[in-house]
Amino acid sequence: MGRKGPKPPLAGRPVARDPQALATAVRQFNSWRFWDCHETLEELWQQEETALADLYQGLIKAAAGFHHLLRRNGRGARLLLSGALALLQPFPSPCLGLDLQGLRQGIQRCLQELEAQGPHRFDLSLLPTLHYRPEAGDGPP
Repeated sequence: MGRKGPKPPLAGRPVARDPQALATAVRQFNSWRFWDCHETLEELWQQEETALADLYQGLIKAAAGFHHLLRRNGRGARLLLSGALALLQPFPSPCLGLDLQGLRQGIQRCLQELEAQGPHRFDLSLLPTLHYRPEAGDGPP
């Protein structure tokens, strides 16, 4: 189960335990079904016993943050998106076929826009797309 504290480091190239569930979560994220994405990823996070748990938790926080942004809850969005950035930062891009660099840049752009415009004037067209290419492999071993 996803747990707090240090987790064993990744050995070799990381592999998703359930690539179909990850693909489902990406589709949900890109359809702005952020709450569903959060739920799908939570199952993966709870099963993960390596450092990938932090990656899944970062994706969960990003999805939850964007859910709050859709509801115009600026405080919740800021807290969750900032937490997502911190959790996703250590991972290479791509990782598990996910373009984490693009996602991190998209989150940062949204945080800047949220700060400048506030939640009620935030331009929702800035919400990032999560690019997923499992066949692309991962960053350097």
